[in-house]
Amino acid sequence: MIRTKKKAAKKHAVSTGHLDYLWRLAVRTRWQGRCAMCSSDEVECHHIVKRARTLLRWDITNGICLCAEHHKFAATKEGERRVAALIGPANYDYLCAKERILYRTYLQAQGMTDNEYRKLMADALKEMIG
Repeated sequence: MIRTKKKAAKKHAVSTGHLDYLWRLAVRTRWQGRCAMCSSDEVECHHIVKRARTLLRWDITNGICLCAEHHKFAATKEGERRVAALIGPANYDYLCAKERILYRTYLQAQGMTDNEYRKLMADALKEMIG
């Protein structure tokens, strides 16, 4: 039996889970913990641009509070249009423009490392939460 070394997990300055937690708190704060469509207080935080786009994953403008029913609705074409109207054309245009930028390209252009970006996002989210 040949033993191979396990690849060590990459250490981040701020963990993905912690950033996700801060993002959810900030989104709830921004939308007063109510569904943007029906004002229900049983909400989930919805990423407008899929969270796989790392550059926007923890961006506060990429989140909206929705109840379970409207969260499912947001995945439809009509739901996407309604969410776009709720967040406003300026925010929607900002998200569309940033969605096309690759994460590594952005970091290189800014002269930042992944850890620096994570710290920056954590600080911005903490500031939003208050």
